[in-house]
Amino acid sequence: SRAGIIPISHTQDGAGPMARTVKEAAILLGALTGVDGEDPATTASADRALADYTNFLDPAGLKGARIGVARKYFGFSDAVDALMNSLLDEMRRAGAILVDPADIETFGKFDDTEFLVFLYELKADLNSYLSRLGSSAQVHSLKDVIEFNE
Repeated sequence: SRAGIIPISHTQDGAGPMARTVKEAAILLGALTGVDGEDPATTASADRALADYTNFLDPAGLKGARIGVARKYFGFSDAVDALMNSLLDEMRRAGAILVDPADIETFGKFDDTEFLVFLYELKADLNSYLSRLGSSAQVHSLKDVIEFNE
């Protein structure tokens, strides 16, 4: 559910859990799935969500999987690059086929349409979120946030 999360763009991003292992991510998935009356997007998961996804963990799950490596996101931190490269080596050893590099030409680019959607959704979604905070909140709209910070 996205309930309680301050939105930026509901069609262009989404919050998600981070985990140390695939097993931890599967456990979190079981806790996070299902229908939430405060998030209409979750209604599609009615009668589909499971409480336990760990049954689907497969030690051979990467065998033959093609995984793209977006190298344009590398080069900002030597430590992170070293960690990522060691993880890619582990994926290779597990049987994954790495497409390396798998960079796309639109890396880091917003086109006019995406930006327009972002601006509209930011305002509409933030106003909706802030309007539900109650009378004790100092701000109830994007306009209030801007005025508060001036």
